[in-house]
Amino acid sequence: MTPTPDDVALLAQAEALLARAYSPYSHIRVAAVALAADGRTFGGVNVENSSLGLTTCAERNALARAVLEGAAPDAAGPGIVALVFTSNHPD
Repeated sequence: MTPTPDDVALLAQAEALLARAYSPYSHIRVAAVALAADGRTFGGVNVENSSLGLTTCAERNALARAVLEGAAPDAAGPGIVALVFTSNHPD
């Protein structure tokens, strides 16, 4: 599947967020961008914590931000139509 220009733009937004990830333990930075049905985008990064239980992934943070800012699904339709992520991990 060939990425569309929109796919490339979403991935570029995620890559721009990588430096904001907080990963002092694994050193693996992850960033995600959620695309709402109305065209808005919501970024998130992974945030590690020494307790592990408080660690949150980038995808979860992007979706939580979308919900917080009003892009949750409702009777009118889906809130999020796409989610992309990237990482500094070599695999």
